[in-house]
Amino acid sequence: ITKSNALIDGNTQSVIVDGSSTSANGLTLGGSNIIVRGLYIRGFKSAAAVVSGILIISGTGNRIEDNRVSDNTMGIGTGTGVNNFTIVDNIIGLNASGGASGNTMNGISVGGPPSNAVISGNTIAYSGGAAVSALVSGTLLISDNSMYCNTAEGINRHGGPADTPNQQTHHHKN
Repeated sequence: ITKSNALIDGNTQSVIVDGSSTSANGLTLGGSNIIVRGLYIRGFKSAAAVVSGILIISGTGNRIEDNRVSDNTMGIGTGTGVNNFTIVDNIIGLNASGGASGNTMNGISVGGPPSNAVISGNTIAYSGGAAVSALVSGTLLISDNSMYCNTAEGINRHGGPADTPNQQTHHHKN
């Protein structure tokens, strides 16, 4: 999706985006100020490459909200240098009935140093990696997420400065 200011809203209908017959990304966002909400995105997997249910590759001001994202290689991902995005109130790693349907790798993966990015209010469970994996040399707020039954840490922070006593990040295996 490269059209800026686009709204993809599945809240009024039951919209399932099923990738079980492809090995590509589900939704790829390449514009700015795109809102994706109310979708059930599942089954985007590949043995040869990392594919995501939703992948933001460029643009600013994109918002991923109130989606269910499960059974993909990666749940939601961002490319290098993607800024000013919000990932909020999504259910990641649970199927429509609330059962385990984790993503093979991370629930959310931030691939480059973001600026003014927010990951908040999400439920992230049953990931084969971390709930959130983030390159944090930029500005990223991760708050008020429910993370459980993931194989690796709740938050895997890498690429940033070392922790100082007043800025400790605690990594918990859940």
